[in-house]
Amino acid sequence: MPKEDKNFETTQRVLLLYALHQIGIPISRERLSPVLLTSGGDWIGFTLRIHQLIQDGLIEEEERDEIQITTDGEAVLKAFRSSLSKDCKDKIDEYLKAHKAEIIDQFQATANYEERDGRYLVKLSIRERGELLLGTEMEVLTPTQANVVIRNFLKDPSDFYKSVIEKLTFG
Repeated sequence: MPKEDKNFETTQRVLLLYALHQIGIPISRERLSPVLLTSGGDWIGFTLRIHQLIQDGLIEEEERDEIQITTDGEAVLKAFRSSLSKDCKDKIDEYLKAHKAEIIDQFQATANYEERDGRYLVKLSIRERGELLLGTEMEVLTPTQANVVIRNFLKDPSDFYKSVIEKLTFG
């Protein structure tokens, strides 16, 4: 690969990390692509870069096919951020400023668990436009139970939300 192509690839990958950092929430490829396609590149290259960054552990993919920057990705961005031209960063920042509400205007569910004193605390949340609509925590005995709760919640978080709201408002 010629040096110019390597520089372009590196710049595009760092721009992808920059965009994910600026957005600050997990996002689908479809919602992210317009942000990056404004700074050059194409859909196939974009898709390949995402795949490579996932393999490298710099971004992660969640169960709902949304991606977000990892701690390692943040470290790489910090190291290479100065190599991005002001023009490239400005294009992304301007696009996000104009379209951020559209990008994050979505119903978003997150779920995870952590171990606490031999038990497992499952945290579930539902957000819309970045604002918390519903958040709950529950304790289970095993990681297997935690994963079952998470999987079931993420299958249809809007149904979960609807059920809770109906139960709390109508009894």
